Amino acid sequence: MTHFLNASELAEACNLLGLDDEEALLIGAAQMAAQAIAHRLGIRLTVAAVNEPGFGGLCAGFGPAELSQRIPAEIVSFDSGSDWAEGKLSPHEIYNYP
Repeated sequence: MTHFLNASELAEACNLLGLDDEEALLIGAAQMAAQAIAHRLGIRLTVAAVNEPGFGGLCAGFGPAELSQRIPAEIVSFDSGSDWAEGKLSPHEIYNYP
């Protein structure tokens, strides 16, 4: 039987094992993917890709490129509890995040 790890788990395993170069490669690949996603969806990358073991895993943050822009349907389900997805913050507060 095979034991699978997703990208976040691979990055966390690298972190735990002190495989700094390999962890950096995974973070770099995530950054490239995040930039491509932001470009394709017409949104902003607000937080660069990071590995947060035990918190968010391998992740990046996104926000609106325009003040009134709604979160794209393609990504809303990945973090449906975010301030942007739930409409908890005003568009101005979300737009001006980092």
